[in-house]
Amino acid sequence: MQFSPEAVRLFEASVPKQFRSLILKAALGKLATEPNKPGKSTKRLSAGRPPYFHGKDVWQCRVQEWRFFYVLEENRIVVFFVGRKGRKTTEEMVQEYE
Repeated sequence: MQFSPEAVRLFEASVPKQFRSLILKAALGKLATEPNKPGKSTKRLSAGRPPYFHGKDVWQCRVQEWRFFYVLEENRIVVFFVGRKGRKTTEEMVQEYE
């Protein structure tokens, strides 16, 4: 699994320091088993609905209030966006961090 520099920056900006290890451990545990299988906390995002990640086959992993967006590339997971969703739509959350 790999985190892009932007994902690391967003993770550190959105997750309070005291919760980082807990949230990261939960996300890694969920993504380590079957990252490309839709389930209760993992889903594939529709290409035709916002937010648009043009040219990417994007998956989302939910850990409490945080969302990890990732792509699958050559048998590895690349996390490229992390944000705190709260009561916002996914589109609003992404726009907040742009």
